[in-house]
Amino acid sequence: MTTDRTGSGPEPPAELDLPAVRRRRAAPTRVPAEGERIVGVLPAVAGIDRVFDYLVAAGQDADVRVGSEVRVDLAGRRVGGWVVADRPGGSSGQAGEGDRGPGPGAPRRALRPLAHVRGWGPEPAVVEL
Repeated sequence: MTTDRTGSGPEPPAELDLPAVRRRRAAPTRVPAEGERIVGVLPAVAGIDRVFDYLVAAGQDADVRVGSEVRVDLAGRRVGGWVVADRPGGSSGQAGEGDRGPGPGAPRRALRPLAHVRGWGPEPAVVEL
């Protein structure tokens, strides 16, 4: 086996036909339209206890409520999470500011849409506990 050009490690033999690694691209961010539904998602990732805002696509609207289990793009990874806040009408805390909100007249930030809705979790009253 030979080393690669950088000298950092072995190069695979030429006769191996390895498939190309397909990377999933995150949905592009966009500024939400007035009245567009936004939800706060708490990622199920150790060490993250912050709520992030995501857009709800029109086709997902009926399936998303507080307590829903979702998949979201976060820091280049697709992770699971829970919807913990619903901000109908586009009143958004924007990018992890939780229920406080950015205040009146603040510029709106671009958000990513939910990647996938996995299903309904516990009732909203249980989530509040």
